[in-house]
Amino acid sequence: ENFPKILGVMRVNDVIEGYVVMQCQRGETTEERMKVMSVIQETCSLLLKDSNFARSMGLAYQRAFVNELFNNRIHSQEQLDIWKRGTRFFPDPPYRIIAVNTNNSSEKNVLSYISKSFQKAFPRQILLIQQNILYILHHGNPPDNTDAAFNKLCTFLSQFNAHCGVSNAFDNLLSISDYQMQATDAMKIGNVLNAGNQVYLYEDYCLPAIMMPCIKQISKNNYISPIITQLREYDEKHSTDFLTTLKVYIRNLCNTSDSADELHIHRNTLLYRINKIEELTDSYLKDYHTFMHLMLSFYIEESAKLFTQI
Repeated sequence: ENFPKILGVMRVNDVIEGYVVMQCQRGETTEERMKVMSVIQETCSLLLKDSNFARSMGLAYQRAFVNELFNNRIHSQEQLDIWKRGTRFFPDPPYRIIAVNTNNSSEKNVLSYISKSFQKAFPRQILLIQQNILYILHHGNPPDNTDAAFNKLCTFLSQFNAHCGVSNAFDNLLSISDYQMQATDAMKIGNVLNAGNQVYLYEDYCLPAIMMPCIKQISKNNYISPIITQLREYDEKHSTDFLTTLKVYIRNLCNTSDSADELHIHRNTLLYRINKIEELTDSYLKDYHTFMHLMLSFYIEESAKLFTQI
């Protein structure tokens, strides 16, 4: 009320590309100032057209290109070549996909603001918001100081209470959907298993990403080793603790010394228990398939409750 504003628009080809504001004191909104504003906005429009319009069109091409990529509408090298010939922009390998989300993911405006800020902070990116997730195609060689870049990314995301998943690097854009899934899985799984971090790398979460579909789609009876079921029933009936012994033994890759130390028992006691377990279950624990089934079963049992949150 005390400082009214005169607002002007900057147009490029009849499209509003920005605004100019003149702030006055009360009573200073005169005809002369309105004429001055008209000159300013026309001048700014010309400057914007000369310096930024080509860049704006370049960004439009980028957005259109990445939209086609992320929506799986580019299926062949021929299509990629058409984009490469028809535009002044084409990203160079290696590529990574980054999937960004916040605790306010229902607020699309938050992701939009993050997107604009991200583009300024990290220029070698192409961004697209899809299903309340901000997807970023990073292209070109990474910075020489990757630790500094990683810390910069963590600091940036913490400002918005946001987190992200990062795919493995890849060179073929036709495979982008696989790496988009990697980034999404890392973002979702990492935020459950290690809540509070900002950046989750797929290479750290590939195993739970592989196992998660099994846990959600297959009955527990179909993936848990029958040896575990047998020992659980035996322990309940005889007040023994063979299942704990087996879990420690398998997690220590059948190393008897490490297993005995963790269980705080003598190595001979451990060997007796292992022999008893093999006798009760008619199994040989160092058999490759038996060992792998037990290892996966214990991993899935430990992770199942967490995976239901994803």
